[in-house]
Amino acid sequence: MLLRAGYAYASYTSLESVIEHNKEAYYLALRRTQTSFQKETDWEPWILFFLRALRSQIGGLRDRLAPPTGQPNDNVVPGNLSPLAERLHKLLEERKTLSVSDAAEALGANRHTLKDKFTELIENGYAELRGKGRGAHYRPVNK
Repeated sequence: MLLRAGYAYASYTSLESVIEHNKEAYYLALRRTQTSFQKETDWEPWILFFLRALRSQIGGLRDRLAPPTGQPNDNVVPGNLSPLAERLHKLLEERKTLSVSDAAEALGANRHTLKDKFTELIENGYAELRGKGRGAHYRPVNK
């Protein structure tokens, strides 16, 4: 569903692999937290290790999603639009007017999904709805 909505694919990265590569720090953080169970528990070593592991995993994902050097990244979405809404916005800017069925044909996306994406464009000030029913169409908003 996410691929159909225009989101980029990233191959799986596991937190377990990050922990495996940092085994020594993992066991040290775990031991420090576990030895504090007899008194007031000190969660800080474990939480810091866990947050660092997440940061490392995020960095790995960013590296996988980064475009090859010297090539523009077509998957980068400016502002707060989803990738499919950005594609829809570009199409709307090119054609100057679009119906849901025209957009579905051009983008190969589901009509109901596109209605949501048109709503996203309207809410972010990129498009406006003209008409109702079968005659309804969308136009870009000049900023």
